[in-house]
This record gives sequence, structure tokens and C-alpha cells, in this order.
Amino acid sequence: MSQLRPVPLGARVCRYCSQPLAPHIPANRDFCGEIGCRAASQKDLIAVQDKRRQDEENACRAEVRKLAMEQASRGGFDPDELAVSVLPYNPWDVVPVADDARQVLVNHLQSLVDSLDDEVAEEVYKEPLVAPTVPHLGDHLVAGCATCRGFCCLQGRNHHAFLQRATLKRVLSEQSISKEQLMSQYLEQIPAQSMEKGCLYQGDDGCQLAVELRSDICRDFYCEDMITMMNRHDRKRPDRHLLIATDKNRVRNASLVEDKAVRSIDTGDELSF
Repeated sequence: MSQLRPVPLGARVCRYCSQPLAPHIPANRDFCGEIGCRAASQKDLIAVQDKRRQDEENACRAEVRKLAMEQASRGGFDPDELAVSVLPYNPWDVVPVADDARQVLVNHLQSLVDSLDDEVAEEVYKEPLVAPTVPHLGDHLVAGCATCRGFCCLQGRNHHAFLQRATLKRVLSEQSISKEQLMSQYLEQIPAQSMEKGCLYQGDDGCQLAVELRSDICRDFYCEDMITMMNRHDRKRPDRHLLIATDKNRVRNASLVEDKAVRSIDTGDELSF
């Protein structure tokens, strides 16, 4: 560190070395340009950010607990009887499908159809985590995706709904249709409105593409939080299951699965996705 200098009365000083701050240093900065002081400031900034993040996470956990207690109180049952799963949340709304976005998907599909007979190496999309087999949780999984509003499906925007040659070849073999008919099916099912920042087939109530036309990864994929839920309840179906979707450490949506019925916590409406 440079040699200490006398500090004029009323001068701005570095919070770390207590030396006068140079005139060019902005008024909202309270440290000098010495390496040690800059490093100390960076360390303090990281500590503040970590504390803010921890405070937000704690506040979110408290909000989740409060919501669970409220549901138990309203339902007249012990809170311990309520299974709680926290899921991600898609914050975007549906907007009209832009012509250029539609054309990008059309071009991608046409390219796939035109090259179906070519010997082209293709790395098929595969889910990173294998989900357990839990047929007893079927409606819970549907409710989870409805509560989340398809956060994972947003990735379909930049991956053309994950449609590949392997997908189209599978559909052709299953349906015994022509390439022209295949192309028509995919184009006809592009909705007028889809999720902003999301897959072009992603509507407000889920995927608008028929299940048999979807890519394998779209039919098989579950996010890490959903797989955690599946593993936690792989042996027994919860009698009451509170599904809470959060975004940026804030509760955004919630639903309750009870007696094979699913309802929104906010509206009381039955959910579909």
C-alpha cells in the first residue's frame, strides 16, 4: 500500500485504509484504487449479495410454510399430513405467434423432412435425469406441470420444440403417412398464440402439439424438482399434496391435490395442462 498521507479535515477517505480518496473517484464509491482495498470491497460486496440471497431464500421458505399451515387450517387436518413440493415457475404469458418465429420453425421442419432419406449423423436429445416409474402419481405430475406452467418447455423456443429426424422417422413408422401429411400435421398444430420466450407449441394450458408428434425428450423429461417429488413419494401416493411454484424466491402459484381432485389455491378452479 502507498505511503500514508495526512488527511485534510472533511475529506472523503477510503473505508479500508482511511486515506483520502482521489478527486476522480465517484461520490458513490467509498474505497480507493489500491489493490488491497479493491479486493476488500469485492469481498464485502460478495458477502452482501450472499446475505441478500440467503434472506430471500429464508423468506420464500417462510412463505411456503405459511401457505401450508393455511391450507391445513382451512382443511381441518394436521399440517404433518400435507405433503409439500416446491417447483419452478414459468412467468411468461401467451402472445400472438410472430410470423418470423413461425417461419423459423417451418424452415426447420422442412429441412428435417427433406433430409429424412439422407445418412446424416444426429445426436438425439436425451433427458439428463431418468425419472422413476410412478404410475400412482399420474395426476400429481400433471398438476405439477400445470402449477409450474411449463418452465422446462421454455427451452423449446431455441431448440425447435426439440424436433429431430429421429422424431419424424418415428412418427412416420407409427402412422404410415406421407412426408407431406407429416409436415401438414406439424404446421396445422402451431397455435395462434404461444408462450412468450417459450416453445412455439406451448400454450397457456400446456403443449398444443399432439403427444404422438412430440419429441421423445418432451414426452419423457421431468425437471430435477419433479424427480425429487417422484422419488420422495415413489412408494405411496400422498393423500394431500400441496404443489408450490416459485420464481426468484417468491411464491407465484400453488395448487392442492386431494382425493384425486386438483384445484388452484388462488381461484379454487380445477387445473388442466
